[in-house]
Amino acid sequence: MSSIASRLAHEATRAVPHVRPQARPDIRFGRCLNPAIMAPQKPQDAGKLTVVLDIDETLIHTDTVGQFDEKFKYNGEEKKAKSGDITDDLFHLELDDFKVKVFRRPHLDWFLKEASSKFELVTFTAGVKMYGTGVLNKIDPEESLIQHRFFRHNCTPIGNSYTKDLSHLGRPLSRVVLVDNNPICFLPNPDNGIPVSSYYAEKSDDTLLTLMKFLDHLDGHKDVRPVLQQYFNLRDRLGVTVSTAHL
Repeated sequence: MSSIASRLAHEATRAVPHVRPQARPDIRFGRCLNPAIMAPQKPQDAGKLTVVLDIDETLIHTDTVGQFDEKFKYNGEEKKAKSGDITDDLFHLELDDFKVKVFRRPHLDWFLKEASSKFELVTFTAGVKMYGTGVLNKIDPEESLIQHRFFRHNCTPIGNSYTKDLSHLGRPLSRVVLVDNNPICFLPNPDNGIPVSSYYAEKSDDTLLTLMKFLDHLDGHKDVRPVLQQYFNLRDRLGVTVSTAHL
């Protein structure tokens, strides 16, 4: 298990340094008018690990096919896969007057089916609801895998960015994880974060296979936070103090 966690931790090391200058003890979160609140767990799901998944560059990658307004999604830096390493597992999405190509991260369908059989799956994107719903209706058309969907209006703003506060979910934070490629999103709850590499349509990507093994490992712990802190140390990497984070 240490090798699997080490691989994910390596990805954290690559991503987190870009955030540190902003993550000072005096940072102030804006007000979230529509916090992400879930209904109580179903009896059959009681005690399950709640796995909150980002969408863009975590589960999928989108490319423009005509006019596209970036306000619909929230990515940060835009990159593309190297020539010859681009997956052909894609679908098109039409929203208003623009169209995008959406590339599934390799093993996505398998991952969602496997993870949904073991955990309570939630998606939480900084993209707007119209865009996020369009993507989710393609990757989970029967809404049988992902139990809850949250979007930009459920995020907590910080400056010009968006964070994802897990404290409103109605689940004990000891049994909640957030999987995201953008380390800014971890600021409210750094001890619950699992950072992954950004996906840009590479067909050779196997991150979701590694992630599934790590989630299986975490599921054996009553409190995932000490484990995640040990492997990723996001509180220190992000420069987050106890008074800054939402415990």
